Amino acid sequence: MKSLNHAHIVKIINCFVIKKSLQTFFIMEYLSGKQLTSGGELANYIKKGKPINEKDALEIFDQILRAIEYCHNSKIIHRDLKLENIMKVSENSNQIKIVDFGIAGLFAGLKSEITKAGSINYLSPEVISGKNLNASPAMDIWAMGCILYALLVGELPFDDPHNKEVKQNN
Repeated sequence: MKSLNHAHIVKIINCFVIKKSLQTFFIMEYLSGKQLTSGGELANYIKKGKPINEKDALEIFDQILRAIEYCHNSKIIHRDLKLENIMKVSENSNQIKIVDFGIAGLFAGLKSEITKAGSINYLSPEVISGKNLNASPAMDIWAMGCILYALLVGELPFDDPHNKEVKQNN
């Protein structure tokens, strides 16, 4: 993460591990929690059930696309792209930063990790069904489609409070 340097990815300034507990702490650039409604996450805006106008959605999505392209070119898969992991930099701007690379992984082509990592409302049908669990950039691409849908429509395409319906429909 420290090696990533992109305008739309939160910057890791430093990290350290406490030897006794093996806890890892990251020092990141500051992003205020008051940029959108009650927080900086795009999710807080969508929770109100309001789509973002097409011009703003395009501007936001273009930044997500460029940041994830940069990650994929660096062989990194975010694996947990979701509205909650996209923060606005300021209240009066559409500039965003992608955060929370906690379960990110390296893409190794044919020898990729097998995983179901991610948030269920953003997982592809083949991952949920177990037909294809290979970690690949396709995981992020599917999640980006869900994000774009949510930006334009005002709700997630596959949203169920208990996730039973999501699993059944995939």
